[in-house]
Amino acid sequence: MKRLNAQARITEVNDICHRIVVLYKQKTWNDAFLKQMMDGIEQRTTMLTEIINQDVALSKLDEADQKRDASVKALNKILEGYRVMPLPTLQAHAEQLAAVFGKYGTRIADENYTTESSLIEALLSDLSAPALQTAIGALTGVSEIIARLRSEQNEFTQLRVEYEKAVAQQKKATTATDLKRWLLETLNTKLIPYLAAMQMANAAEFASFANSVEQVIMDAYTTIARRSSATKGAKASAKKGKATAPSSADAPAAPAAPTENNTLPIVSDGDGGGADQAE
Repeated sequence: MKRLNAQARITEVNDICHRIVVLYKQKTWNDAFLKQMMDGIEQRTTMLTEIINQDVALSKLDEADQKRDASVKALNKILEGYRVMPLPTLQAHAEQLAAVFGKYGTRIADENYTTESSLIEALLSDLSAPALQTAIGALTGVSEIIARLRSEQNEFTQLRVEYEKAVAQQKKATTATDLKRWLLETLNTKLIPYLAAMQMANAAEFASFANSVEQVIMDAYTTIARRSSATKGAKASAKKGKATAPSSADAPAAPAAPTENNTLPIVSDGDGGGADQAE
């Protein structure tokens, strides 16, 4: 049986081990050594899944933060636009709202998550004041941006709660790299050699599971080989592009300066200055 390629990504190792655990649980085993190995694999696969989920949650949190940053900047831009409009009534409304927004400014988008959330909540609270509703209603687009910012702030808060729960559930400081290393070593030096041996010693009991595990590993090899081929192809194309890029020495010669009667002198084919040769 082939061993799992060490080039497998963390998410790939996680998926492979999860599939192997599912295959293992499809049968009742009376093998204490196999059970011990599979219990360890399942435990660390679960831990790795939790860490991966943290990364996904953090990525979603970053995306949500970028959305609210964009809305803060959009609110600033639309107010700036109304302030320079040659319409006194709209200018007055814009000035009124700009005075409130100016206490916070677009700089709040550069703050850390906690500070930015606090400032956005304060800004939205100020903008909800009854005295500002006439101005907000008079400026087309402003109320829509404020509503969008409110929605995005709510979404960010919810995602942050989910992220913090995921972090709290991962109590150990074990890293994804550590778990990948342990799983790879266990698969390659314990489980796969054991299954290969037991497949020959007790085919009736182990053949189906061993063959299924081997297929999972082969699927991983196909995925890794396809990715490696695509990476090499991209690098080869990049190198080829650099090799074929014209150097300054290969660049066509500049045309001769015009003569006094504003006509260019005729260049013979032997001078190498013709357009066909330059192409």
